[in-house]
Amino acid sequence: MAEVRRATARWLLAVAALVLAAGDGLSLSQELAAHGHERERLQAQAREPFAAALPQLARAAREASPAEVCAQVVALGLGAEAEMSTPAGERLAAHPAPIPVSHRPPAAALDAAPGGVLIVGPLGQPPRLLVYAVVETPGGVALLRASRLVDEGALADRRLSLAAHGLVLLLALVGLALVAAPPSRAGEAAGGALAAYEAAMDRLKTRGEARERLHAEERRRIEGELAELEAMARAGELTAGMVHEVRNALGTILGHARLLERDASPAAAREAGAGIREECEVVEAVVRRFMDYVREERLEWNTFDLGALLRRVATREGRARTRAVEFELEPGLEACGDEALLERAFENLVRNALEAASSRVRIGGRRTDGGWVAWIEDDGPGLALDPAEALRPFRSARPGGLGLGLPTAAKLVRLHGGRLDLGRRGGWTRVDVALPDRPAVVTDSTGQARAAAAATARGESSND
Repeated sequence: MAEVRRATARWLLAVAALVLAAGDGLSLSQELAAHGHERERLQAQAREPFAAALPQLARAAREASPAEVCAQVVALGLGAEAEMSTPAGERLAAHPAPIPVSHRPPAAALDAAPGGVLIVGPLGQPPRLLVYAVVETPGGVALLRASRLVDEGALADRRLSLAAHGLVLLLALVGLALVAAPPSRAGEAAGGALAAYEAAMDRLKTRGEARERLHAEERRRIEGELAELEAMARAGELTAGMVHEVRNALGTILGHARLLERDASPAAAREAGAGIREECEVVEAVVRRFMDYVREERLEWNTFDLGALLRRVATREGRARTRAVEFELEPGLEACGDEALLERAFENLVRNALEAASSRVRIGGRRTDGGWVAWIEDDGPGLALDPAEALRPFRSARPGGLGLGLPTAAKLVRLHGGRLDLGRRGGWTRVDVALPDRPAVVTDSTGQARAAAAATARGESSND
């Protein structure tokens, strides 16, 4: 009878070990596949902006010094550090400091890189993605290299998960080894092995839950600190611009008041009074638009007709301007997002195109894989500012403009998890707005998971 019980225990242990090994092996393969997809996603996020800026960087490499090119890479947000070196590996320049990872890709990998941009990594500690491109300088060919920091918390979670899978497979192998042992030894150790196996699994579960809680708390703390720093920096920049505009208006008001003191005739009083009223309205508009820009709003997700929204905005904004508007809208174009906030964003973009156009404006939209894209084009002379500069607050190319329209539109788009791109294509100035369908988590420019953005006041030009 004892032999039967021992044999039964051995078979149960064997079945449990096989099931555990099979299940964990499948889970491990899925984890490795997810790790590969995550690495490809991080590399794509680094490749796209670098490839878009590569023509600008190549032009700078021909016209400026290596140190200026490296500084431009960092200023454009393409990396935390940047370097230029000769094909032999001699460093020409670095900004703000040399990249603390020694790695050089083979020439064949650079030649085969899509779009001329090669991504390697993550490498080093803290982990970095390395971005490579070949540029021409007055002294010959040079290798441009930038580094982008990667979220170490996510990689630590992945390493912890892989270690857990390895421990589970080890326990399964121990169970199979006990089954394969001679019956006399296996019978004595079966009960103790099962108890040890259960205790080890409990300890592994407890340790994993504790590490997960620690990572979550640390992530929340860092996100809170970043949000506070971003808010302080943005408030300081906006306050400086607001003070400048208010001081200009107050100077005009003071001048009209002095005219009233010197000349009390009815005509002069009426003229000065009108000037004071107009400047007070300017001050009120500056304060109102500033408050709109920094006000927090929450997204109200819904599905709406994007084509109808674009036609409605174009009709409303085109009443005061004689411009031909052409539509290239995909039939039945539906989008998911906050319709009211997106309408405010498109009001600025369409108004900007109508004001800048010589005679024609084109508006289009279509579905993409997992989202949609809309564009506004005009046949005007083009952007007076660099695209990156035009998206910063209080940067206006129009006399008297506030410079809040385009930055507000960009923030509303980022609030939905999308992006806004400015450029010049085939004689047309074009703005592309690409948004996904409702993402699982929407982040603002600080990276914090919250619905915070500013809505521009109706009537404000995006060329402000």
